[in-house]
Amino acid sequence: MRRINLLKTSLVALSLGLSAISCGSDNTDIFETPEDPIEDPTGVTQSAEINIAFDSNLPEGEQRTGKFFALATGQAGGKVNGRVQFTSDRDMRRLYITRTLPGGEPEPFASFDELDSKSIRKATKPDGSIDLDGDRKNAFDFTFELDVPANATDGETIYNFWATSGRGDFTDPSKRLLVGVGTIEVKIGTATIGQQIISQEGISLRAPLGDGSSETFVSLFNLNEPFRIDEGAGTSELWDFGYFFGNTSRASLASANNYPSNIIDIVTISNQDRPADEEEVMASDLRMVYFKRNTTIDFDTVSLAELGALTVSSSDSQRVTQLEANQVVEFLDSTGRKGLIRIVSITGTDGSSGTIVLDVKSTPSAPIMNGDTF
Repeated sequence: MRRINLLKTSLVALSLGLSAISCGSDNTDIFETPEDPIEDPTGVTQSAEINIAFDSNLPEGEQRTGKFFALATGQAGGKVNGRVQFTSDRDMRRLYITRTLPGGEPEPFASFDELDSKSIRKATKPDGSIDLDGDRKNAFDFTFELDVPANATDGETIYNFWATSGRGDFTDPSKRLLVGVGTIEVKIGTATIGQQIISQEGISLRAPLGDGSSETFVSLFNLNEPFRIDEGAGTSELWDFGYFFGNTSRASLASANNYPSNIIDIVTISNQDRPADEEEVMASDLRMVYFKRNTTIDFDTVSLAELGALTVSSSDSQRVTQLEANQVVEFLDSTGRKGLIRIVSITGTDGSSGTIVLDVKSTPSAPIMNGDTF
């Protein structure tokens, strides 16, 4: 089963921390405590630190305490050291990390393809989160390098960190949240880059196959990498919508929450071979996306403001049927993101020959900031 593979970066110091997390070692020497921030003549801060504690014995709203936000100034092509300390009187089971590049949106920050350590690979869950086992369930402390893109001139790169009591959700930090959300902001230059349209062309979804091998579902959090049906045991809560071809509905899209169970029973697939310590996936865990046809907007020239002003709402249907090439469909996801889907082509019907190709433009999800603890 594949893992989420969105961002490729070389995190040497983080790899050390994760090796300890995975094996549950008592050795804490690998966690290098950073020296006091060093400033060069241009005022570049070279380290940032957040530390958050969770105490279930405190009143609701006061259970999370500490330093939730840290600001550092970076330089293009440089690095900023980030230190993250989490403690909890209840077991932390997964660590979620996202990165938001200037003008972009939050993306899972847990790709280790360029590292050979088997322990690190073991530490990464199918949804891209990091498994906190052994001694790290109640406390961890690691320092790692945050890369500043070499082509960066102005803007902020936002890193968010949170730990959960079980399977969480990269798009919804409140889900089973224990510790966090902590934020490290790396500022480059002086100006702030505004949000930009998220765009992806040529998304190909296959009609569902009985053996589960078809890439039928997609996440708006990762449009360039559709999901196979037989990956549902580890990733179904990331699926936003999928494709099917019905006798009367013809070419259709449906949210994971409203996908026809007589075609694919996502809940059943999600709970097959589920580890004993993993929560059961319920229908309510599956994402909702709402659709509405649009016959007036120009997909090619649409602006960010126009996307934000789309009228699709949660009162619209979670399915859109009888689709044809060149049609445009509005959508709204569970995070409030709005966008457009253009049907590029439809080939075949059902079975191995059925495919729909889509282009998508959407508003970006905003990064969580300033230690919002929900």
